[in-house]
Formats: sequence, structure tokens, C-alpha cells
Amino acid sequence: MTTEGNKPIMGYLFKLGSSLISWSSKRANLVTLSVTEAEFNALAYATKEAIYLKRLVNEVLRASPDPTLIYSDSASTIAIIKAPEEQYTQRTKHFDIRKNFISNRVTEGFITVKHISTNDQQADLFTK
Repeated sequence: MTTEGNKPIMGYLFKLGSSLISWSSKRANLVTLSVTEAEFNALAYATKEAIYLKRLVNEVLRASPDPTLIYSDSASTIAIIKAPEEQYTQRTKHFDIRKNFISNRVTEGFITVKHISTNDQQADLFTK
């Protein structure tokens, strides 16, 4: 994810085994106030696609209901997702809707979010 004029380019890719099955790269239509907020928007964007793909793959292939693994190179975004509601600050409380959306999908078992080094983040190809 990169920013130009505070409108980040968001990108994701999803693989089934070693095959690329879905990818996207687009400039966000939201102006962000921080890199963490931009990463949150990108993670919510990828989560929506993960939910769609998971349901499709489960319907077509009758695949196991394991959570879809989404990698993020933003440690602060992952920390906010895992933090209790009481740990919000003035600078992060506007993430509330996206935080709840992503946290609920984690709790429901649709996705798992794990940290990955920026150097290993394959989706960064789509944001440069």
C-alpha cells in the first residue's frame, strides 16, 4: 500500500494452493489521516474479498471451513484488531467500524490475520 495525496493504492492477492485466484489494485476513494488508517482500509477491502472467495470455494469445492489467512505488514493495524475496546485512543477511535468488521470476521472464523515482513508481502507488487 502506498499513498499519494492521502488516497492510498490498495492491493491484495489470493491464492488457492499455489494458484492465483483473485487480485486487485486500486486507488482508494477515502482520504486517510495516517498510514495505519490506510492499512485498516486495505485490510477491510481484502476481508470483503476473502469472505466472497471463501463462500465460493466452499460451495464449489466443498472445501474445509478453515479461516482464510490474510497477511498484513502493519503491526499497528493487527494490534488494534486484537486490542480490547477500552484501549482506543483519540487517534484510533474512528477505525471503529472497520475494526469491528474485521474483528468479527476473525471471531467468526472467516479470516485469520497474521503479520508478515514488508519484504515478504507479495501484495505490495500491486501497490507500487
